[in-house]
Amino acid sequence: MNWNSQKNLSKIKNVSIDRLKEKSLNHSFVYIFTTKTCPHCVEFKKNTQDILLEKIKELYSYQLCDAGESSYYRSILNSVNVNHVPVILLFKKGTVTVYSPEQFMASL
Repeated sequence: MNWNSQKNLSKIKNVSIDRLKEKSLNHSFVYIFTTKTCPHCVEFKKNTQDILLEKIKELYSYQLCDAGESSYYRSILNSVNVNHVPVILLFKKGTVTVYSPEQFMASL
């Protein structure tokens, strides 16, 4: 891949987060990122995810995202300088806020 292609690819990766922020101007939503192999994610799914989803459904639309399976989801995380899971991104009024599951539960 030549340099111009790499430069264009990085622009595409950044567009996804900008589009999500723009979308959040109309309505707020949550992306919940996990992977299948992360021990913290397994624990989160086992103990907290269902409770959290019940609370989230009352306030926001949401999407469960497997960052281990999707380069698109990893690019979103990279765009907001997040390199760990589980993590929750709240898109609201054109901004994105990064939470651990515990922080997000406490904010509800």
